[in-house]
Amino acid sequence: MLSGASDASAAVFDVQRGTDNVGGGAITRHKCLLAMDKQHEHGHKYAVSSAMWYPVNTGLFVTVSYDHHINVWDTNTTQVVMDFKMPGKVYRTTMSPLATSHMLIAAGTEDVQVRLCDIASGAFAHTLSGHCGMSQNS
Repeated sequence: MLSGASDASAAVFDVQRGTDNVGGGAITRHKCLLAMDKQHEHGHKYAVSSAMWYPVNTGLFVTVSYDHHINVWDTNTTQVVMDFKMPGKVYRTTMSPLATSHMLIAAGTEDVQVRLCDIASGAFAHTLSGHCGMSQNS
């Protein structure tokens, strides 16, 4: 499981195997496999607002933050392989689980626009205008 948190951290947990039970067995703790926090070389500086696996395989994952960055991470090295600097806070991202001809991340930002970021080229592919308020739903 991939998670992001308000303390600017992101982590990957093994939810298939619990490490121990607490609370009379009602709660299972899970081993943290990877963790990236503010001290990480490429860690976010503010809250991680969204985290998602690359839909084609789990070798990549994406985190976005109120620090204006979308980071694409290599799961094996925990290094950022692509960093998109956005004009404001990033609230949500999504990627098509069916896309085979592109590697686009749709990002909703505080300037009420949705930007399509292309992982393959590192460029902004499109900007979608027309939202009347914050784009926070994916």
